[in-house]
Amino acid sequence: MKKVKLIYNPNAGDKSFCSSLDACTGIFQNAGYETHLLRLQPNLDLESEAECFRDYDLLVISGGDGTVNTLLNVLPPGNISVPIAIIPSGTANDFASHLKIPKLPEEAVTALLNGEIISSDMGIVNGRYFINVCGSGVFVNISELVDDSAKDTLGKYAYYLKGIEQLPGCIPFPIRIRTGGRVIEENVFMYFVLNSSGVGGLTNISPQASITDGVFELIAIKAMPVMELAMLFLKLRKGDIYDDNRILFLKGSSFYIENLSSDSQYAATGVDGEKGPDMPIEIKNLPGRIKLLVPKEG
Repeated sequence: MKKVKLIYNPNAGDKSFCSSLDACTGIFQNAGYETHLLRLQPNLDLESEAECFRDYDLLVISGGDGTVNTLLNVLPPGNISVPIAIIPSGTANDFASHLKIPKLPEEAVTALLNGEIISSDMGIVNGRYFINVCGSGVFVNISELVDDSAKDTLGKYAYYLKGIEQLPGCIPFPIRIRTGGRVIEENVFMYFVLNSSGVGGLTNISPQASITDGVFELIAIKAMPVMELAMLFLKLRKGDIYDDNRILFLKGSSFYIENLSSDSQYAATGVDGEKGPDMPIEIKNLPGRIKLLVPKEG
């Protein structure tokens, strides 16, 4: 019998996944999988637990982007042959949204088991792996600013409201980007280096993004009057970015990004919704590095 390791974060999102745990386990068992559970909790020695992950036919992660990121960084060494599947149970679930995984856990499991395995790109930034995004500036670290009660009540809309709340205090900062032999200096409010099409609950910022093309898309919002930024935020939601001269758009397999401000607060980055390394950062695409079980298109 095949074996699946179901790793779940009981505190992800609205904390409702636990009520679907038995049903999801039943679906796996009916599909011929012996199901082993791992509940994520404080003080869990996840690196020790990960040593046996190679013994499974499938690893399933229930949680948000941050939970997925945590698991990727304990898998030895960010390159494991066992396919990984995601049950989206966090607040925003940007990467799972890109993969078009259903939001209801039981529907997600059914779609995944009827899906296909693909080889997906992932990234590494200053030695840390990520699956979806690395960036800096307003909106990038919104998940750290939104309190848990707001996430429970409002879901991803808590991110939008917090982002709007931050707009009046937005100050652009200077960065230098090196990629593909080019050097670009720009004052920006934020930048994202994206693997998928969305970040921070905005699921379609970069509609052309692909997780299998070996390159990332860098989107930077240039300095402008704050009221223009508020309107541009609506364009970001629609993915209408490619012909707007207020947006810097680059594609590349690697980026070296420096903070040119004397204020160290602008050096902070976010990685998959969690705190990332301070700039300068070196980001590299690792093409086809991870196997994902995803729903079939159409």
